[in-house]
Amino acid sequence: MRADRGAARAYAPHRDQVLGLIGGGARPRRLDGVPARSRPRSRRAQHPRRHRVGACRGPRSAPCDQGRRGRLRKVLDVGAGRRRQRGDAGALPSGSVIERLRAELAAAADPLKAAGMQAYMKSATPYRGVNLPQVRAISRGVFDAMPATCDEWRETVLELWRGARYREERYAALMLARSKRHRDCLTPDSMPMLEEMVVTGAWWDYVDEIAGLAGDLLRKHPKQIRPRMRAWSTDVNMWKRRVSIICQLSFKRETDLELLYANIEPNLSDREFFIRKAIGWALRQYAWTDPKEVARYVRAHDSRLSGLSRREALKNILPARGGR
Repeated sequence: MRADRGAARAYAPHRDQVLGLIGGGARPRRLDGVPARSRPRSRRAQHPRRHRVGACRGPRSAPCDQGRRGRLRKVLDVGAGRRRQRGDAGALPSGSVIERLRAELAAAADPLKAAGMQAYMKSATPYRGVNLPQVRAISRGVFDAMPATCDEWRETVLELWRGARYREERYAALMLARSKRHRDCLTPDSMPMLEEMVVTGAWWDYVDEIAGLAGDLLRKHPKQIRPRMRAWSTDVNMWKRRVSIICQLSFKRETDLELLYANIEPNLSDREFFIRKAIGWALRQYAWTDPKEVARYVRAHDSRLSGLSRREALKNILPARGGR
């Protein structure tokens, strides 16, 4: 604990460089993957949990999903021909767009920041040292020059994601995936792309943003995406299970409680920190809408909820609003 607090203080200056909404504030939530004290009075930055994550569970994990990754890539183009295509005269091809993005990120690099950002995120992939507002501004300028077709959008997202040399490049890929200019391109046919990004990203800063994209699809296409989220809730891959739990964080009164509880159920006994945190986070968010229901759920499942999940779920519930 003493070492964790010391690490948190050491890396606190870098926290704002690596935390935030990649989508530019489109959703009223925060990235919540790093451990934080459950007591409401504590608001200090917390260092990511010091533990040796298992295979496929962290940024240092060996690439253990190569076979699955190959299968995912083969199905990415299914249904692409049915999407609405839009052409832009004079737009840059995807290769030129990526080269320009990398050049601008390199020009904005800050090696002193980069070391702290990489240490804070416990990332094997290096950072350029470019904070998220800068990455966002650079990405917007570069992506405005690319073709607006859905084929080019998907190709650029995947090429940038797969070939990323620095972590900011994958942040840029996520920004492009959420681009308003290409909002019509994100369809149920995009799920294999998102699945690949979850499996190969395998760390909370990436996965929590992808969960937001999956949530966007769930809201628009519940019949197609709901069964996928149910399947992910029992998947062997921990990060897919996390997505299934937190994909409705911004839904408020539109939250499908039956789906949320069904996705939490098979994970109640999971000892993995990122699953326990996800359960508490999802319940805490819904507590802003219906604190009495969340308090009821916690009481009904008190013997099965971990202490972390329980504390997180009740964090925003005062006795006057629903009781504990």
